[in-house]
Amino acid sequence: MVLRSGSQSLAFRAEQVGTRVSGAVDMDALDLSLLPKALVDPELTLSGRLSGRILAHSTPSLPMVEGRIEVSDGKVLGVTGLRLTLSGRYQQ
Repeated sequence: MVLRSGSQSLAFRAEQVGTRVSGAVDMDALDLSLLPKALVDPELTLSGRLSGRILAHSTPSLPMVEGRIEVSDGKVLGVTGLRLTLSGRYQQ
């Protein structure tokens, strides 16, 4: 499933083969200023572009999640020009 709006896209993929489950979420240039007020306090004046990928693979005995997200042209509480990159991995 892919959702698009202008230059923004959000894609989801999931599948199960036997006992193995896998999935992915891909984000490209999501506009943070458009997040609902219920999720982000408007006083934060949050803006920027969020991109990244999150992958999950799991068998009954070995779950694994890994991902990388990036925020570019970020702004929060009046601080502009922010750039943030996060990457991580969890494996049991």
